[in-house]
Amino acid sequence: MTTVQPQLVPQPARTRPNYWGGFLLTWFFQGAGHTYINRPGWHAGWIGIHFGLSVLNAILINALPPLAVVSVLAQLAAFILCLVQYRNFYVQQFTPGVPVIGINDGFKWTLIAVHLVLAALAPFGVLASILVPNMLSARNRAMAMGHQSYAQAIYAQAIAQGAITTLRDGPCENTLQELPDTPYYVRSCTVTVGNNPADPKVTVRFNDNTTINLP
Repeated sequence: MTTVQPQLVPQPARTRPNYWGGFLLTWFFQGAGHTYINRPGWHAGWIGIHFGLSVLNAILINALPPLAVVSVLAQLAAFILCLVQYRNFYVQQFTPGVPVIGINDGFKWTLIAVHLVLAALAPFGVLASILVPNMLSARNRAMAMGHQSYAQAIYAQAIAQGAITTLRDGPCENTLQELPDTPYYVRSCTVTVGNNPADPKVTVRFNDNTTINLP
């Protein structure tokens, strides 16, 4: 009895993707063109390479500025290599006369769309990483100035009142006759007269656990 081997049925050939469409994807979004020509693994690889070089560049700019040019050149070399590799893959995979068998179109375009969305959001992340620390720093400086201003006002009032009457130790609200409006961030305020009523000491504690002693 003769056994007949099953014949493999050729899959219908797909239309070759547009070379320049993938080239532009690779130019603006490194690795996206590779998914366009059915190489999603390299797409992920180039994203990782690009991210790693960007992190290296950020580190060198802050730690060793003279060496930052090295990471910039590395990024340029990676960009050129990505384009060259895309071209070689395209020529290798889409030789005229060879059936085109690619990955699922839905999966392909989902990967590319995710990359494009992340690339569009990346500038906002960079901007936030710059603005948020600066805003927090500005807030802290403003708060410190407010602390100092309030403590100075209390101390000035204590000196002025000590020049015309006898001060006693205790909370500012019980010791001083005229107080500036107490901000929400003040936890406590104390006047200490000690042995010299003409030279009182003022201690102001704030809700952020900072303390100012004057003089």
